[in-house]
Amino acid sequence: MVLKARAEAAAKEAEEAEKREEEADAMMREYSAARRYSGTRVGRSTARPKRTRGADTLSEALTKAVVKELQGTTGRRLVRGILGGLFKGR
Repeated sequence: MVLKARAEAAAKEAEEAEKREEEADAMMREYSAARRYSGTRVGRSTARPKRTRGADTLSEALTKAVVKELQGTTGRRLVRGILGGLFKGR
């Protein structure tokens, strides 16, 4: 009779410990996935704004500026000067 009561008490205690362990595992999963950007539960961070259509990167802006400069009169003069210096001997 005493052994049976001890066995039942131990079984209840083991079930409670298992429930606490499962809850702790669930909390740890939530904690470890909280600031990650991969996985299905966590979406992308919105800290960095999306690039708008009008915004240019540095390389795009430099390329546009050089093309505009070469299309004008100054650009033609530069190109003629460079080509004239290269082919002057011919």
